[in-house]
Amino acid sequence: MAKSSVTRISSVASELPSSPSLADVNCCIQGTCLSKASMLGLFSSVEIGFDIRVDEPTRSWVKRCTLKDVAKLHETLNEKIVDESFREELSLLACPKQPLFKRRDMMVIKGLCVDLDHYIDELLKLCQRFTAAKAKHENESMIVESSLREFLAAPI
Repeated sequence: MAKSSVTRISSVASELPSSPSLADVNCCIQGTCLSKASMLGLFSSVEIGFDIRVDEPTRSWVKRCTLKDVAKLHETLNEKIVDESFREELSLLACPKQPLFKRRDMMVIKGLCVDLDHYIDELLKLCQRFTAAKAKHENESMIVESSLREFLAAPI
């Protein structure tokens, strides 16, 4: 009985598509949406959602995220990676921040889209360069790749 279950697991694993290299991933901001986040007294808080188009050689999808999600990814990479050159380059990337005022203004949202698109593009390039040098930092490159893949994961 145990032998058949082992065979089943290995056959299922062979059916899973192999994920392409991080070097084959491209991203861009495709759109935005506004949603009510929470009620603060008389005023409702507005949260801006960004649709990130993720392209791999065999498939593509759209991932919705907020600026809080992006800041969390930035913070996670900064905390988990010890390599000084990676941390220095990461600190040079300006992580977009939620504006305090005029969150519903079209030009403010457009500016955030441009900033976020630039940030995601530069972060992806940094992570691609870092993971390409696996021999030097194999454990950390796996952390970078898994964190980025988790952030860009296709919706279920």
